[in-house]
Amino acid sequence: MPRYTRERVWTAFVLALAICGLVTLVRHHAQSKGGNDPLTNVSRRFLFVPALEGINGFGEWWRDDIASLFRGPSLAAENRRLRSKVANLMQENRLLSDQADENVQLRNLLNFKTRTPMNLMPAEVLALKPFSDRDSAIFSRGIDNKVVVKQPALDENGNLVGQVTAVSSNTCDIMLLTDTLSSVGARVFRPAPVPNISSPIQKAAATSPGVPSVAAEPIPSAEQQAEPAPVGICVGDHSSFLQLTDIPPDADIQVGDDVVTSGLGGVYPKNIPIGRVVAVVFDKTRYLKSAVVAPWTDFNHLQEGFLLR
Repeated sequence: MPRYTRERVWTAFVLALAICGLVTLVRHHAQSKGGNDPLTNVSRRFLFVPALEGINGFGEWWRDDIASLFRGPSLAAENRRLRSKVANLMQENRLLSDQADENVQLRNLLNFKTRTPMNLMPAEVLALKPFSDRDSAIFSRGIDNKVVVKQPALDENGNLVGQVTAVSSNTCDIMLLTDTLSSVGARVFRPAPVPNISSPIQKAAATSPGVPSVAAEPIPSAEQQAEPAPVGICVGDHSSFLQLTDIPPDADIQVGDDVVTSGLGGVYPKNIPIGRVVAVVFDKTRYLKSAVVAPWTDFNHLQEGFLLR
């Protein structure tokens, strides 16, 4: 072996022994003092920690970028399943809401039917104002239920709606009071003053949504029974209001008076609620009074009703 090669080998060997001895002395000195091993700290800081961070970064890259490519179809299927579940839950919520509304309507119908002596036939409104040229409704009762023409129709609270104009086997057409061909004999009376409601229980009963706000058969006060009530003819004009015409000029009528059927004409019984006076007009040419009446029935949202037998 060449001389310079042997010298290099011996030099390297001596340096390795020196380094090993130095490391051993340093570790022995650190352990004897109760400190951390410098070699371990250096290895952990410059070798182990970077390697661990690299492994974690590679794992995240594989999971986010590579593995997601293979999980795409399963994620799409899971999204479709969740969307379908949400749609089903929304449909169930709508059905429950509709059933709750129907339950309230049936309660109102039952409450009215049990407190009135009139012979009533409940009916569902199948169509409301289906024709633009006239105000009408279609009820779910017909010849099979012994429905006849000119039979009066009421809403769920017992207010006058109109009369039957045509009948089929299972349905009937109702001409609403607001139609231009509709007319009904009416009388006017002043409602009795509302008593002072001071009790919380009385207030709760008066404002309860299950209790109709209009009585089925309003009864005039003793003073009104002693005096003849003003009478006229209530006609429709294809609007949300009714016109009470042919009222005597000396008739005592004012805003806030109630309007009910007079019983004249043979079609409608007496004392069925129609509405309330909202305006009074005096016609100097004809020397007669007329009034604008706001009907109790909401003819734009009629859903349930009765046919008066």
